Amino acid sequence: DYYTKKDLKSDSYLLFEVANKLVRNSYISLFSALKIHGVIFQYYGGIYSVANKPVEKTVSGIKFIYKKIKQDVLFNDMGIIQKNLARVAGIERSICDALYFFPKLGLENINNVSKSRIMKIANIYNNKLLLKRIKKLMDK
Repeated sequence: DYYTKKDLKSDSYLLFEVANKLVRNSYISLFSALKIHGVIFQYYGGIYSVANKPVEKTVSGIKFIYKKIKQDVLFNDMGIIQKNLARVAGIERSICDALYFFPKLGLENINNVSKSRIMKIANIYNNKLLLKRIKKLMDK
């Protein structure tokens, strides 16, 4: 175990790096990314990522949750930000991921979302229902 509990819990980007290393080819998204982008305010326990397989792992008492997404979406880097050693979904990508997995999720603050960028990213999912949800969200 390379990390102490204190190191992990006090540094979100260290947590994100660990999450990316636990499951290769994953990126931080969903509730974790939405929270850091200020789109949601409620707390969801654990670190949420998107990967090529659904997995849950616990390290130093912290739960890492991975949701499975299609390969062509996973390996498309549009809207993914590299920060230090962590790969994190940008605001538009994290919203698309969230509405893909959780269609009824309420988003509290979408003021900083680029309508053109989110529509472009939503197209990589090749999912008509997701596109419809994103259009509806952006028309509010």
